[in-house]
Amino acid sequence: MNRIRINTLLLLLCIFLPGVAQDVSDGWNKNKTARLTKPVFVYNNWSAYDELSDNIPLDEALAMKELDHIVRLKKLGVQVDYYMMDAFWFDVNEGYRKWRSDCWPEGPKRWLDACKREGIKPGLWFSTNLLRIGGEANTMKVIPEWESSVAEDGVTLCLFRGGYLHHLMQTLQMYADMGIKMFKFDFAYFDAATPDAKCTMLPADKRMDICKLSVPEVALRPITEVPLFGWARENEIAPWIALLNAFEYGTNIPQIDPTITFWAPSGMENLDDAFQWAIIKCNKDQQDYWKYYYGAWLAGRERSKEAIVWLSSVNLGLAQALLARLYEINKEYTKAEATYDAISEEWVALHPQVVVTRDKLLRQLGSRTLAKREEWLSKVDASADEWIAERRVQLLIDKKQYKAAKDLLLSIKFQKVHQTYNRTDMWHQICKALGESSYITPDNLGEDRLARFGAYREFE
Repeated sequence: MNRIRINTLLLLLCIFLPGVAQDVSDGWNKNKTARLTKPVFVYNNWSAYDELSDNIPLDEALAMKELDHIVRLKKLGVQVDYYMMDAFWFDVNEGYRKWRSDCWPEGPKRWLDACKREGIKPGLWFSTNLLRIGGEANTMKVIPEWESSVAEDGVTLCLFRGGYLHHLMQTLQMYADMGIKMFKFDFAYFDAATPDAKCTMLPADKRMDICKLSVPEVALRPITEVPLFGWARENEIAPWIALLNAFEYGTNIPQIDPTITFWAPSGMENLDDAFQWAIIKCNKDQQDYWKYYYGAWLAGRERSKEAIVWLSSVNLGLAQALLARLYEINKEYTKAEATYDAISEEWVALHPQVVVTRDKLLRQLGSRTLAKREEWLSKVDASADEWIAERRVQLLIDKKQYKAAKDLLLSIKFQKVHQTYNRTDMWHQICKALGESSYITPDNLGEDRLARFGAYREFE
């Protein structure tokens, strides 16, 4: 296999980085690809130091000295558009996310601010995917996000397998947000592959016809082994089968217990008459239970007006919790708040789901409910429930205690969830309030990077 190596690959990200677009604004050809409409001039500071063959370090003092000379030359009429910061500005232990503290005590801020002030667009050097850049001191350490991309040779990173490329893209966005207008990519090894990818995805040593490859035989399951459709989990629907049988044959009404009996499936369409019969015929101590379950079934059937009538007639905490949700769906927020307040059973009122839904409702009612929200959340302060934790963070945000909200959010190792973005939304709220970039979402939030409508996304 021939090794592909590009010693220096210079990418001008003109169409993606704000502030560069004017150079390509009229540069679209008939194939809709970008080209520069005028030359750009880039100063690369590698000529001022080396670090591979001399003892001159790339530090802030050198960088600022070079910038002073660029400004001097510009005033004399020399065109300089970009100042490229070449290799070894970074801490080899931090995956390009931090600058060398011995040479850049405050990071790149002073240099970036000076470039902006003088009308110079800053650029930044990266090794595309080579870890060993010169000697041991300049070898990039493999951070956890890169481990799944380490190639078979141990000194390069795979660009199409594992977490390296995604992490690198996040890093580039971080620097673009800081004002970097150009990236230089050096040492590109496009054939670098992890051991498993090398076995399955790289070119073979002989040409093969895909149409002649053998494939496994596929056999359909015998029709006798295909299970017939029925209600899932018989123990959960047993009371409702018993109710239908009792209604049809006039036998004893089954006993139900709200602490263990599941709601009747809304898909059991023929329960209406049976429920009303049971409410009339049952013992008095069971009547509220039957009204509650009937209301829940009606709600599941999207007959919410009827559900509200039946649930309103029940003095039962579970029924009131469901009734409050129906009021909230109907945007009757004051009624929903009063219904939550009417729950007398502590085990219902302090159930995590009830606490969470109550807090979401109270938040919609505005700042007047902040004290009430804090009171209810404090009653479940010992709970490890992640939804409760999310509401605590949101409360701190709403109280404008952004630093405390950030600390709490980052202190919790949330379990992974799919296509829900409450924690990411709170992260964006916090970062906006603190004036920080929110592009890189912390891994501890456990939320994926899919679009909210279900498609994979490349850009937000």
